[in-house]
Amino acid sequence: VRRANRTAVPEESLLLRASTLAAVMTGVVALAADGIIDSPTAGVTLAVLPVAHYISWRRRDKDNWHMKVAIALGAIVALVRFFNSLNEIDTFDAIRYPLAEVFLWVQLLHSFDVPQRRDLGFSLGSSLVLMATAASISQDLTFGILAIVYVFFAAQALVLSNRSFMQQGTIGVATARARGSGRAHLSRAAAITVVFAFVAFSL
Repeated sequence: VRRANRTAVPEESLLLRASTLAAVMTGVVALAADGIIDSPTAGVTLAVLPVAHYISWRRRDKDNWHMKVAIALGAIVALVRFFNSLNEIDTFDAIRYPLAEVFLWVQLLHSFDVPQRRDLGFSLGSSLVLMATAASISQDLTFGILAIVYVFFAAQALVLSNRSFMQQGTIGVATARARGSGRAHLSRAAAITVVFAFVAFSL
């Protein structure tokens, strides 16, 4: 069990982890801003997420099998609560609210064990679901501001993830010149995604 759960290649980039965390937290803020989750839930989630990511980073090279078991049990509880809440749903459209909540709790639980780059990618993908749910409810321009903030952090996380992928030698070794132009590439990618996000949100 320990060999099966041992992290093969732990992700060492703190900036990648911070960007992913910021994107996830932006998704939580978006849910709270649109009233999909209440303020206490948002406050607890925003307080626990940094702690969970810090614990995950400190234990990134451990097997963490006991933590995986606890996360799996917590996810089952969240799923059971989701199905129970469906009994109170009157319309198909209202299912977005309990769905957002179950995604939120799974995201929170998963944050305690994100040792590898692919785990961070899963968190980033889940944060996109949170943002999409908030977008489907939003009625004002507040979400537009949060969308711009989100795509900035998400774009940064994607670029840093790709850089980490290259530096590990999976598809080749990055040259010194490529590393030197990394910040410029990151800035261009973030600027482009912000522009496209603004256009998409306006439409």
